[in-house]
Amino acid sequence: MKTISLIISLFFTAAQAGTLNYEMNDQNQIRVQMFSSEASLEFEHPELIGFFRGPCGTDSCEVASDSPLTLTYQVSGASTCDALDGNQEWQGPLTATDGQHQVNLAAIESNTTFTLMCIDSSGQFDLHQVDITVTAPGFCTTEVYPPGLARVDGVYANYNDGVEFGNSTNVTFEANIAISTFLTLSEFSFDQPDTRRRITLVTAPTNYDPIEAGTISVSTCPGDFSQTAECVFNVTNNSTLFFSTRPSDAGSPFNFCILDPTQSYYINYITTPDPYNQAPNCANGAQSCAFFYSEAVMN
Repeated sequence: MKTISLIISLFFTAAQAGTLNYEMNDQNQIRVQMFSSEASLEFEHPELIGFFRGPCGTDSCEVASDSPLTLTYQVSGASTCDALDGNQEWQGPLTATDGQHQVNLAAIESNTTFTLMCIDSSGQFDLHQVDITVTAPGFCTTEVYPPGLARVDGVYANYNDGVEFGNSTNVTFEANIAISTFLTLSEFSFDQPDTRRRITLVTAPTNYDPIEAGTISVSTCPGDFSQTAECVFNVTNNSTLFFSTRPSDAGSPFNFCILDPTQSYYINYITTPDPYNQAPNCANGAQSCAFFYSEAVMN
């Protein structure tokens, strides 16, 4: 089922315009929600798009973050086709002649949904989508994982009040981590050139179990707490971590983690100060404990 949003006018006793959300299923049925009202409509559209596929040959693919992306589609009877949603490279008019067409894109760093819309000469349209899930770069291996622990994956903003790193100082990061696991969060980036930032850890609220000591790393490959990572910090509940997109800050007294503002990283968490030689634990012997911190600006 595909979900998109559009502006449309409905006429009841008087014309009312609003933003509608609708869901279109494979039987061409649409459920429309406007304000507090819902209506089920029959919607016939031409099958202008024979298929729209990712590099794996289906409309849902996993692609390594360092691999170029190829999208393939087939059209018949279309007057125009356009690339919608997706990323900045996937925008604007596409080839609409009958037949199969291929679009080559650069590698992407985060999960992305690409939308293809084609319209015929009478103005009727057809929509298809491809969902791409980005995995670790092809050169990454599991050899950097701390031994005997399960990897738990997530997206950084989902643990940071829905906000990406570097965009707010009024958010709280909280992550509860079992001592049998380590946490790896993707889409950690600092896209502001010539800028500094810091993370300040504090003891988690009383309804969480605090860490005694832990390790936070920033890495190109997930789960890397080794010397191959970009940065590795040993932390307690009152540590401060420093980040910078100024190359000149490398080796400064603050021990900045130098990040490339054009790159996305993984940030990893584990509740031991020695991930490869000491088992994780919590300060009070619980089975899971929390990293709890907020961001602050720096000059």
